[in-house]
Amino acid sequence: MAISKAQASLLFLAHHGYVKRLAVRQAPLHGICDDIVQQVFIEFTEKAEQWDVGEDVRPLLAGITKKVVLSYWRDHARHNRPDVLLKIAERLRTLGENDPPPEQHDKEIRALRLCLDEIPIKHRRLIDLYYFEQLTTQEIASMIKKEISTVHRTLCRIRSKLRSCIRYKLSQGGGDE
Repeated sequence: MAISKAQASLLFLAHHGYVKRLAVRQAPLHGICDDIVQQVFIEFTEKAEQWDVGEDVRPLLAGITKKVVLSYWRDHARHNRPDVLLKIAERLRTLGENDPPPEQHDKEIRALRLCLDEIPIKHRRLIDLYYFEQLTTQEIASMIKKEISTVHRTLCRIRSKLRSCIRYKLSQGGGDE
């Protein structure tokens, strides 16, 4: 269903925190996160009539955010320290080109699901809070009454274990069903 600019603005505001967290994670420099979020808002609302928004607008916002990050670095690289920034911009541009083919992606998702079933419930809860509910490590730490650094280290260990598990499952054909 296509939406109006006013509806797009409200929809964006409802997902502002999500876009901000994406910008923080994807932006190579801290000082540009707000610029990225503002540009995503502008692009999302300007093309509101074109968007066929289903139940979840997050994939669309994530795509726009990635495009804005790439665009920002291309423009920025032309004006500031071209040697270093051009390398960064080129790296960001190639990120999209190195995405796995859809069938490989599906296998990886199946392997991830199998691996998630194998980890302890408390670790699955942290994954849910961080990735699906989009809470920050600070918010999670206050929720579970742990130090921020503890939550951060735990998430890093979980990610590392999941990566290893996914690689193992894929090597064993565990992603095929």
